[in-house]
Amino acid sequence: MVPQAIEKARAQSLDFLAAEIQDEELRAKLTPDYDPGCKRILISNTYYATMRRENVELVVDRIERVTERGVVTADGTEHPLEALILCTGFEAADLPISHRVRGVDGELLADRWSGGMSAYRAMTVSGFPNFFLINGPNTGLGHNSAIYIIESQIDYIVGGIEYLLADDTVLEVPQEIEDAYMDELDRRSQGTVWVSGGCSSWYLDARSGRLTVVWPEFAHAFRAENASFDPSPFRSRVHLST
Repeated sequence: MVPQAIEKARAQSLDFLAAEIQDEELRAKLTPDYDPGCKRILISNTYYATMRRENVELVVDRIERVTERGVVTADGTEHPLEALILCTGFEAADLPISHRVRGVDGELLADRWSGGMSAYRAMTVSGFPNFFLINGPNTGLGHNSAIYIIESQIDYIVGGIEYLLADDTVLEVPQEIEDAYMDELDRRSQGTVWVSGGCSSWYLDARSGRLTVVWPEFAHAFRAENASFDPSPFRSRVHLST
């Protein structure tokens, strides 16, 4: 990450908030307690204006329970409601496809990832030969286009398939290679907004505490490192056709 860019974004955001929200109590509720980039940055021309409306009340207390008339928050206050809209997010660290794919020994990919997602070059998993992932672990972005990452992965996977077809082999990444790659991503994640500065988001896998959803570097670094297939780290064996 670039600390200067983060500080510039923080200053611009807080200055804009101060200009839009004069009420100090409301402004305090709207001020994030984490660094810019920790969560997705959404740009809106109407958000703060909505918060200033007389018929709008911003409540930041945790909801304890839903009642027949509305919701009760942690401070014991019941808030009457006509409609309750739940924006609870999704499980980005638990990919649906992992519950349908099995490895060479019959192991379900979801079971392999029960302690957190892991993949070499974000595309291959030990014990799952000739298997390539798109939009798998460490491919998400909070600052660029996912298409840029997908295009890079397609180049890598096409190279892998061409290698397989040319040599009629089975490719599998050794577990130690996958582990070393994930350790390297852990190292590169340190100091980023996603694992520091009070950040708590779905980018982190709750099971392992690791940054397994997003790529911890610049997008162009992903393409430079992961767009060309290299067979040397893989175990290769002749495919036995039946």
